[in-house]
This record gives sequence, C-alpha cells and structure tokens, in this order.
Amino acid sequence: MTSQLLDSLNPVQEMLEGATAVIRQARFCWLVTENYDSNPAVRPMGHILEADEHLQVRFIADRRSRKAEEIWNNGRVQLLFSRESADAFVILAGDALVITDREAIAARWKRDYGQYFPTAEDRLHASFIEVRPRVLKLWIRGVTPEPYGLRPTVLTCSRGSEWTEGSARGIWPESLGYLGR
Repeated sequence: MTSQLLDSLNPVQEMLEGATAVIRQARFCWLVTENYDSNPAVRPMGHILEADEHLQVRFIADRRSRKAEEIWNNGRVQLLFSRESADAFVILAGDALVITDREAIAARWKRDYGQYFPTAEDRLHASFIEVRPRVLKLWIRGVTPEPYGLRPTVLTCSRGSEWTEGSARGIWPESLGYLGR
C-alpha cells in the first residue's frame, strides 16, 4: 500500500500530523489562562521548549509570574498557534502544570535561558510550564475537511494518547470555552 493510500485510510492521523507541524513550526503562540476574577488572561509565549510526539508543549517561565499563579489555581489552559501563510490554525486545550523540580529544570536548561534569568536568584525561580492536550480545534487548509474555515475540526484525546474526531462539548473549560466556536 502506498503512503498516500494509508493517509487516506487514517484521516485523524493526517490531521494530527498537520497540527504537529503547525505547533512545531510556530515561533510563538498565545497562552490563555483564567485569572483571579474568572476572566481569560491572554499573553504571547515564545521560546517553546518542545512539542513532543504526544503534543505536550513546554515553555520556560518564571514561577513568580501571574501565568504560573493562574495555572496553579486552575490548570486548564488553551494555546493558540498559527501559520497564516499556510492558512493553518490550531487551538490546543489541555491541562497545565508548573514544573519547579530543580533536577527537571536542570535537565531541560539551555544556555539561552540565562538572558531571562540572569542572576542566581532569578534562576531559582525558573520553571517550565507543561501542557498536556485534551482537545484540538483545527483549521488547516488541505488537511481539515472543506469548506475550509466554516467550522473547526475537533479532535479529542482520551486519558491515554488515543485521538478521535468528535465534539469538544463538555471538555472545554467553561470560562475559556468560547474560543474557536
């Protein structure tokens, strides 16, 4: 069987590959958290450390930041990625953790992070934000079904790592669920 035929037999896998490409090629994304008065707090995030084979995304962050506090208070987040030149947009909704374990941070530390944490005191507050995806909303021209842009294709992830096409109803955080309807 040719690769093209295999791809046509597994559209979910093709959509995951498209989403992975958008996420990995992004220089930055938008992180949406819920602030202290239950309103969305949106900020750009650069320095995407990695997006692994399960689409878990990691960022460097200061654990004293509002984003870290908001994640500790409510670990549900959304990440918005785009590649406008390719008409490719991905919203990833998932559960976030603030990783403060010194050994885990040392294992992932890159020299470039020193510019954001220039002193020994600052480096004590370095952390990583790790987002584990539960839902993807996709608009990827040539990958998601036509007509492009009319509505997103929704993929949901079971507690393992199996992705299925379906609805995000009941999975999205109530206060953040309005994004990408």
